[in-house]
Amino acid sequence: MNAQRPIPKPLAPLLAAVLCLGTASAAPPAIRLTEHGCSAYDRARLDELIAIELETVESDRPARPSDVALECSAGVVSIRASLRGTSRERKSRVDPKAMDPAAATRLLALAITELLAQLWSEAEPARPPPVPAARPAEPQDVPAPLTVAHEREFAVFAGAAFRTMLEPRAGLFGGALRAEYDPVPWLGLGLDLEVADGSVQSSHADVDVLLGSAALYAPIGARLGRTALGAGPGVRMGWVELSPTRLEPGATGRDVSGAWGGPLLMARALWTNNALALCSGLEAGLVTLPVVGTLNGEAAEVEVRGVWVAASLSVGANL
Repeated sequence: MNAQRPIPKPLAPLLAAVLCLGTASAAPPAIRLTEHGCSAYDRARLDELIAIELETVESDRPARPSDVALECSAGVVSIRASLRGTSRERKSRVDPKAMDPAAATRLLALAITELLAQLWSEAEPARPPPVPAARPAEPQDVPAPLTVAHEREFAVFAGAAFRTMLEPRAGLFGGALRAEYDPVPWLGLGLDLEVADGSVQSSHADVDVLLGSAALYAPIGARLGRTALGAGPGVRMGWVELSPTRLEPGATGRDVSGAWGGPLLMARALWTNNALALCSGLEAGLVTLPVVGTLNGEAAEVEVRGVWVAASLSVGANL
């Protein structure tokens, strides 16, 4: 880019208004900028920087009526620039989460200007492509290349869980903590920590159950806007304590504890916006490491074995 002429501060907003927004009495503005969820950026400063950059672009090619739409989600800005009245458009994405607000605004203005320059060049195929002018050195904290990386998300949740398991079958209620990370858009990695309790009535006793566990799972699916759907395998391991509270007259029993676990299949739906995250999950598994509580030291009375089913609903933060 050629060296920029300094613009007096009182005239900069006026120049931005003339180049980017037009006037109320004139025809529709040459550049029409709309945004969704981008309140973190100083709109007046962004318009001013775009106007300064376009002053150089318009010296090489004429401006054409164009629309620029910005959508901000999880710190990432998606940009779509289109020629008004045509199907021509260009898209890009900027990830300025590690930058200070001033540098992030300048990077966003540069990205918008480059997309418009590409659109205006394509609209004149008879002209040879312009030779890009050298740009002044960028500050060290602003990366020169505009890279487009896939969106990565990390979210943590806390919520309630319901679990049905044991023989005889019993329902257990509890709380859960969950963390999920999406290394790629179609694959998630999750960690779930849960504590639940309840009681079970057998033929000869009433037994309190306290159950804790941790699960690792990897849902595979698709992202539909702000919603991610997925299902995949995992494994759950935990510890259980069985404590009899009522025994049949003449029967003997004692507290029993032990490790339990087995493979599982997890299905979940995850919704996120800039900060909030909601998650619902459905889980099914098979106990391959059982725990057995006996009566009179002989017959099995309460067992942690067989198939389990669990459902959870949690709310959290998208980081």
